[in-house]
Amino acid sequence: PVATATPTAAPAPAGSSNHFVLVQKRLWDVIENGGSLDGPSVHCGLARELLVNVLDANGNRLNGVAVQVEYGARETVVTGSQGKGDGVAEFVLGGGQDVKVIRDVGGAAVTSDVATSLSTNPQNIPYEALTSAQYCQDEASCQSFVAGNACNGHFSWTVTFQRQR
Repeated sequence: PVATATPTAAPAPAGSSNHFVLVQKRLWDVIENGGSLDGPSVHCGLARELLVNVLDANGNRLNGVAVQVEYGARETVVTGSQGKGDGVAEFVLGGGQDVKVIRDVGGAAVTSDVATSLSTNPQNIPYEALTSAQYCQDEASCQSFVAGNACNGHFSWTVTFQRQR
């Protein structure tokens, strides 16, 4: 059986005054991204998605919240509007993105943590994330994976924001 990557929690800084805080930032594992494993060999998937979940203070999925990516056209998607599920906004990643919540249900402007470095370039992804997602097994195999520019352009991420107030 193939192990599933463990989500990396990103707890809110103590005393954060933001309305929405980042509670998870996770690189999709090889299988989840549409690839496969043959022992230690990785067969890259072709996905390059950014899936954003938005939760209320009680952990329930929240529709009607505007989420915006930071680069390029600065696309904005409202959670629940794409038919991807409650509380979900989905983006296609180019080279990578940062993302944040910009408006709450009803359209009021909010402050938000920013999920940064959601890259599709292996050279910009920490070894810890690559290892957790089964792209490599240790520092040496990660160095080789990154040096070979493996799966370049084909990584996906899930981030979760939660309303704090």
